[in-house]
Amino acid sequence: MPIPFHDLPALVERVLEEKSKRTSPLFPPPMQFPEPEPVSERLSREDRLMGLFKAWVILRHFSPFSNLTDWDAFLYEWIPKVEIAQDLKEYYQIFEKLTAQLHGIHVQVRHRMSDKTAVLPIRLKYAEGRMVVGGIKGEPEILLGDEIVSINEAPFGLVEKQWRKRISASSDQAFRRDFLRQVVIGEKGEHLKLSVRSSGRIREIRLPFLEPPSGLILADIMDGQTAEVLSVFVGKAFMNQGISKALMARLEEELTRRGCTGVFGIYTANKPFASGLERLLEKCEWNQPKPRQLVCTSKGEDVERMMKSDWMNHYRLPKSFDIFPWADIITEELEKIRGWPDDPPYYHDGLSPFLKDGADFEPVNSLGLSYRGEIAGRMITTRVVRDTVRYERLFVKKEFQRMGRAIPLLTESIRRQYAHEGHIPTKGGIWIIQADSMPMVQFIRKRMEPYLTSLIETKQSFKSLQ
Repeated sequence: MPIPFHDLPALVERVLEEKSKRTSPLFPPPMQFPEPEPVSERLSREDRLMGLFKAWVILRHFSPFSNLTDWDAFLYEWIPKVEIAQDLKEYYQIFEKLTAQLHGIHVQVRHRMSDKTAVLPIRLKYAEGRMVVGGIKGEPEILLGDEIVSINEAPFGLVEKQWRKRISASSDQAFRRDFLRQVVIGEKGEHLKLSVRSSGRIREIRLPFLEPPSGLILADIMDGQTAEVLSVFVGKAFMNQGISKALMARLEEELTRRGCTGVFGIYTANKPFASGLERLLEKCEWNQPKPRQLVCTSKGEDVERMMKSDWMNHYRLPKSFDIFPWADIITEELEKIRGWPDDPPYYHDGLSPFLKDGADFEPVNSLGLSYRGEIAGRMITTRVVRDTVRYERLFVKKEFQRMGRAIPLLTESIRRQYAHEGHIPTKGGIWIIQADSMPMVQFIRKRMEPYLTSLIETKQSFKSLQ
């Protein structure tokens, strides 16, 4: 008997949950993935649909930044498209288009057909809406600043439009970053045909795809004196040959030459690569890494469970305290906050109520705390996407911290967000806690962790270059 469409999403989740009990758990803490199964060039209809169902369940539960609200309709839309895929290449192309609709920076489709490793000998960038050459390796037939007019005889605008259907990105900036990475990757021995505008003239050139470097290290000089290491990479074939140490040493040498007095790096501590990175830092005589932040996420059903927890309904404030919308704070009170002592720092810079880069606080649940008419604390939140709020600036004055006055402020902020968007299946929040705030770290571990969808720990290390 055919299955009614409205019953299909719930049935998919039940089937995969039962299947996970016999194989690898679907939602284990931490997640465990089985070894990849051999892939044939042609997948059966059942295999194609099972792949879609698995992806749908994972994306629905573990894609915190998606602005999608009707996941059932999303599943119905893609079932017929997956069913008619003629071969493996078309099947993966459908998944690229599917994930692109989620507009999430944490969603990517990787498969063996996309594992191309050769790169063009140029680096591209955007300038005033145009794609131009921003870097050159070797001596190709192209100049810095040349504008890319077409790629393989397709106008640049059309190529960009086609890639927008394949790349999942939360913003135009994120799309352009990934697009510029993808367009220069290809198969070794192949060439890319480009039309470039140089000094007012358009000419045709062909650039070869070359073998990538064995390793790469990226850094950003932030204020002229301090640099941040953004990435360290060594290809699998070149590991355990001292390449990462040599790259780090060369980077430190170059940063010193440019006048930097120090360099630091931030990384995720609870990831498999962390131990190898920490060995590298030790060999390069960096300072012992220190905990930096906890990044906590709760979405969907986990939020529902959190709302019913004891701690969400247990903490109360004395009558001498009052919680008010942060939007109601007046200019004079803000000026008083600017005058709070900062030597030694009264609070971590990441807890400042003054947002940078023109960011706006979320009026739904950004709150202030007053004690007998004086500002005593705040919970500043920002909107990530339609159904997700970031909680990152929770602070109360030192004289009230040991009394637990921050917790009622936090719970009230969560309740107000829930009252505003609790009807959205994918509603959720992201809580960013500074690691040196031990009372809050202990609270997260003891109270919130059972209700979190994910918990990321970051660490930071520093090295003086003087």
